[in-house]
Amino acid sequence: MLTPNTTLFISDLHLSAANPALVALFMDFLQGPAKGVKALYILGDLFDVWVGQDLNTEFHMMIQNALATLVKSGTAVYFMHGNRDFLMQNAYLKAAGIQRLADPSLINLHGTPTLLMHGDTLCTQDKAYQRFRRIAQNPLTRFIFLRLPRKTRDNISKKLRAKSKQYQKNQSLSILDVTEEAVTKAFKRHDVTQLIHGHVHRPNIHDHHARKRLVLGDWHDHASLIISTPTQNMLATYEPQQGIQIITSYDLPSVS
Repeated sequence: MLTPNTTLFISDLHLSAANPALVALFMDFLQGPAKGVKALYILGDLFDVWVGQDLNTEFHMMIQNALATLVKSGTAVYFMHGNRDFLMQNAYLKAAGIQRLADPSLINLHGTPTLLMHGDTLCTQDKAYQRFRRIAQNPLTRFIFLRLPRKTRDNISKKLRAKSKQYQKNQSLSILDVTEEAVTKAFKRHDVTQLIHGHVHRPNIHDHHARKRLVLGDWHDHASLIISTPTQNMLATYEPQQGIQIITSYDLPSVS
């Protein structure tokens, strides 16, 4: 199944030093399924939080070194920031040999133009989140925040995460999910028939008339990934004991 011409996609891992079991799963994934494939795309929220490389440095360096080892083995790694790790510095990615992608980005996936997104910008019904996103990801806000004392940044991030968890508990899934209108606009704006994203933690492959939208899950219980080969796209899970389990898939048109 996984050949040198296979491309993998993951997102929403939410890695943290406080969750060693999840870190161990990621390390196993890098040394297992991700090793030997053509490319690995990380579509945001690799880390549960990123408020500067000077916090949890030992933990961050361990992840960086593991990714660098994967790149040296021949697997190209691409990273698109999410809503949890949009402050990640280019220096960190460069040291690991990772190529940064803008959100959104268009790639040629086995002959099919494919749009990659983290997915949060598609959740247009969540007005409060979209307002917060515009403020938090403003270049001036980012510049000021990264120059605050480490303890201040850490305290702010903890308060924001707590508020975010409470906010999500009080919102309906329809508000937190993508909207059909936003998805349709993304397809038309970029003139593609295939879209891959994460963020909403609801893994599935959706049909939008003649178009496909592939949604990655989070890594709460197991690794969630999309496996793309020249003939198929597959939504799957991975655990060290069970290996790769295919949830659903579809065939790709042959490229002459």
